[in-house]
Amino acid sequence: MKRTHRKVALISHWSSQGGAERFLYDAARCFRQAGIEVVAFFPHRGSMTRKYEALGVDVHTSSYRWWAGKDVHLLKRIGRNLWTLACLPRIAWIIAKSRCDVVYTNTSMVWIGAASAKLLGLPHVWHVHEYGWDTFDFTWDLGKRLSLWWIRSSSRVVLFNSGTTAKKYREYGARWTERILHQGFEPIAPEEDPMVADANELRLGVVGFVNEQKRQLDAIRALAILAERGIPVTLTIIGHCETAYAQTLLEHAEAWGVRDRIRLRGFIDSAEAIYGSFDILVVPSLSESFGRVTVEAMLSRKAVVAADSGANAELIRDQETGFLYRGGDSDHLAQVLQRVLRDEGLRHRVMEVAYAEARHSFSMEAMQRQLVELMEELGT
Repeated sequence: MKRTHRKVALISHWSSQGGAERFLYDAARCFRQAGIEVVAFFPHRGSMTRKYEALGVDVHTSSYRWWAGKDVHLLKRIGRNLWTLACLPRIAWIIAKSRCDVVYTNTSMVWIGAASAKLLGLPHVWHVHEYGWDTFDFTWDLGKRLSLWWIRSSSRVVLFNSGTTAKKYREYGARWTERILHQGFEPIAPEEDPMVADANELRLGVVGFVNEQKRQLDAIRALAILAERGIPVTLTIIGHCETAYAQTLLEHAEAWGVRDRIRLRGFIDSAEAIYGSFDILVVPSLSESFGRVTVEAMLSRKAVVAADSGANAELIRDQETGFLYRGGDSDHLAQVLQRVLRDEGLRHRVMEVAYAEARHSFSMEAMQRQLVELMEELGT
């Protein structure tokens, strides 16, 4: 007879508030609401460990390492995996002492959860959120074929955060039955930004880590093109900033004559504040594995203009639930933005359809139901 598990160990690869980490936090809330206790593991302390502790979750840190990265030197690869191996006994001991029934690894970047589950004879779930091996030039320390074999053989279930991620792993050579578990969301009521000087001026926004892979520079270039055409818009960039890249953005904005139309806001830990600070979300990234900010914008009744690659094209039907442009083409981005800015009727029709579909497809209730069903499936 199947039973719902009483406790699950959640394994994260990072303690800052990225998309995968925020999913795991919401998953912890869903588990607890369903009467399933959680124990959370992180490689270091950070903003997410504090959020878990505020939630009343038992949090543990141990400096286990990633098993992938840009380091191609053999000694570095060996060293970080030996370090993780040294962390394994303590992690497995805590999982056993906590009487966990399932180990849930929320990333493809660490193997310690899978190894702990194997060691303890527990069912393991591997939830894959990343596919940036080509985008970030990452390589697996054990090689692609052996790593894919380990992910599958060490797990009772392998989940993907989107169809786009699942497709990428098929291209890498994975031969798994696709199972998708999407992020769920609460309704968002945007809080208007008190710093807005001109309520009649439309505002663009880009949300996410401020780095080269997110391509905020494309949005700045499109802003400059619109300014040359006499279309008055501003751009707010929100997210953790890589200092050197942020300086590059400001230098280009100065050279293109739009420095006074750009705000770098840094990280904001409030969806209501984020989506109250602009009218149109621009997603210039070419390799979104899911697109959390896209769904959040839809739930905030904000129009989304996104590059036509990655999961953007999975979430958005062009001119029905958002707007797509040719990724990496700032001229085309400016062209699409110009239409969206000038056609208020179209913009609002698309926003309403997107809002209704996001409420239906990405509810927190649906996510909780899937998680509980998964735990029941793994029951004995």
